[in-house]
Amino acid sequence: MIPRHRTNDVIYFDPADTEFPIGLNPIEKTDPRRHHLVVLNTVSALRGLWSDVWGLGRMQYILVNTLSSLMYYEHATLLGVNRMLSDKPFRKKVLARVKDPILLSFWSLEFERYDSRLKAEAVAPIQNKVGQFATTRMTRNILGQAHNAVDFRSVMDRGEVFIANLSKGAMGEDNSRLIGSFLVAQFQLAALSRADIGEGERRPFYLYIDEFQNFTNVASLSSILSEARKYRLALMLAHQYTAQLGEDLRSAVFGNVGTLLCLRVGFEDARLLAEQLDPLAPHSLTELDPHRAWVRRLSGGTMLEPTFAELSGPATPRQGRGVTVLQESRRKFATPRETVERNIATWLAH
Repeated sequence: MIPRHRTNDVIYFDPADTEFPIGLNPIEKTDPRRHHLVVLNTVSALRGLWSDVWGLGRMQYILVNTLSSLMYYEHATLLGVNRMLSDKPFRKKVLARVKDPILLSFWSLEFERYDSRLKAEAVAPIQNKVGQFATTRMTRNILGQAHNAVDFRSVMDRGEVFIANLSKGAMGEDNSRLIGSFLVAQFQLAALSRADIGEGERRPFYLYIDEFQNFTNVASLSSILSEARKYRLALMLAHQYTAQLGEDLRSAVFGNVGTLLCLRVGFEDARLLAEQLDPLAPHSLTELDPHRAWVRRLSGGTMLEPTFAELSGPATPRQGRGVTVLQESRRKFATPRETVERNIATWLAH
C-alpha cells in the first residue's frame, strides 16, 4: 500500500522484530523547560496501565520525583526508575546533576526517612511494575535505549508515515498496551511542541489508533482531544463496541470528537449511538449492509445531521513492495539487538 516514492518516508515500528529493536525513550533528556511536560505525559500513560495499584500510598508522588530527577541524567531511561529507588550510589550520581532544589529536598528530607511500611506501600508497587517490562527482553531492548530512534515532531512536520504493529498475539497484551501508550504520548508531546511555530505553519497530521481504548485513559484522551486540534493533530479513533470503553471514557469521546462514523453494530451499541446520531433510530444502525455507514460531522462549530455513506472495500495491496519498505525502515531506525544489549549492560554497570 506504500507508493514507491514514499519508501524513504516510512517508519515501521514492530516490537516483535526483536533482532532489530527501535529505541523509544519516553524520558530522553531534553530542554529543562519541557521536563514537566515529558514527566506528566509519561505518568499519565503509566496511570492508565497501572490502574490496579495507582491509588496505593504516595505512588504517583514518588514516581513524579523519580522521573523528574532522571530527566537531568545523561542517557537515563525508564530502566533507571528502580535503580533510583534501590541503588544509593546510582541515586547519588543522578542527584549530583539535579538542579531543582525541590527534587533534592524530596530525596534528602523525605525519601531517606521513609519507614519500611511506607516503602512497601508506595515503592514496592513501582518496582514490581517497572520490573515487569525491565525483565522482558523485548520491552527492555526498546525502552532501555537512551535515544529515541524516531523524531516524532519531524514525522508530523514532514508528513512521514509511521506504522506501529502492536499485535497482542506477538507481544502480549500488557506489552502492547505499554508501548502503544508511550507512542500516543510521544505524538501528543510532538503536537504540543508546535507552539513554537505559527498556526499557519503547522502541517496537518492524521493519527489513526485502532482499539484506542487500549492505549489511552480518560485523562490523557480528554487532554489530547481538546488540545490537539489547534496544533493540527487529527485523531481517528477506532474500536469494535462501546462496552470496551467504560462510561467515563465513552463520555470523553462523545464529548470531544467532531466526526462520528458508525458501521453496523449490535442492538445495545445502536441504542447508545442513536443518541449521538439523532434523529436516527437504533434499527438504522443494526440493519446496515457491509461497507455502509452513518456519519455525523462537525462543520464550522455546528453539528450536522447524520448522512448515509457508502464506503470502499479493502484495497488490494501491491505485491513485492513490503520487504523493501521494511528493510529500509530497519536500516534507518533500528539497532542490532547485540549492540542494544551491550549498551544496556554497560549502563547498568555504572
